[in-house]
Amino acid sequence: MASTYSPGQVPDDPKLLPAFLRRELISIKRALEDQEPNASLKVLGVAPERSKDGDEVEVDATLGAGSPFGSGAGKYVMRGGLWVFIG
Repeated sequence: MASTYSPGQVPDDPKLLPAFLRRELISIKRALEDQEPNASLKVLGVAPERSKDGDEVEVDATLGAGSPFGSGAGKYVMRGGLWVFIG
């Protein structure tokens, strides 16, 4: 189960702030490390039929020379109606 972060009560005494901030930062770090990935790319063996700017795909090496992905296998994003290799 992923942990969530809820801020603690800020102490009134300024002398207690360093320890409070240390605990809060550790809690934030743990909550961020426990998060599940929020996006994953499906690996494609064929070009998608419909695409719009901002779409991202990962392409395997099975696409032929006539595909819209000129740089071969890898990650692409649709920009200005064209697939741009991003890695």
